[in-house]
Amino acid sequence: MKREVVRKAIHFLGLLYIPSYIFLGRNVTLAAVVALTASSALIEALRLFGKLRIPSLLLRDHERNRPAAYLYFGIAMSVVTAIFPEDACFSAIVCGIVGDGVAGIAKRAERLRKLSHLLMFAISFLALYLLTLKPFPSAVATVVAVVAERYPRIGKIYVDDNLSIPLLSSLSFWLFSSISLLVVQIYLDIS
Repeated sequence: MKREVVRKAIHFLGLLYIPSYIFLGRNVTLAAVVALTASSALIEALRLFGKLRIPSLLLRDHERNRPAAYLYFGIAMSVVTAIFPEDACFSAIVCGIVGDGVAGIAKRAERLRKLSHLLMFAISFLALYLLTLKPFPSAVATVVAVVAERYPRIGKIYVDDNLSIPLLSSLSFWLFSSISLLVVQIYLDIS
């Protein structure tokens, strides 16, 4: 449990993305995310080729011989920041960091294990609500994030949830936000 809390504490530093985006703008945030992801790729290459050691406390067992989760998350957030609007980016960061982080900790607490996905949904949705994002697209994005976390395999292929959660939650937020706007526009045109 201690190991997971340490990992998630580092994980939660990614929430600095939101004030960065708000105060510095999309382009500066994108440049920072891409630079951090490129640095992560270099660190991971050095680590995997035995030229750099990272404390074992920071790595899960399955990450010892393959790229660590933070690289997948950086790749996902680089793509998300480049192509989606602000609110969809925020849904990605909240679901990927807050929701997945809470679920990860809950899975390691015996009394909360069975509630991990419900907690992931509730905490993600609450955080998006507090950011004043649209409720319907937020609910859809959080459900999609929970499904991505719960079912990390597509057939026999494993997809790291640090890649799938930000990509799928931002895409679903954007799609359902766009559909909602379209429905309202059609309704106003008919009225």
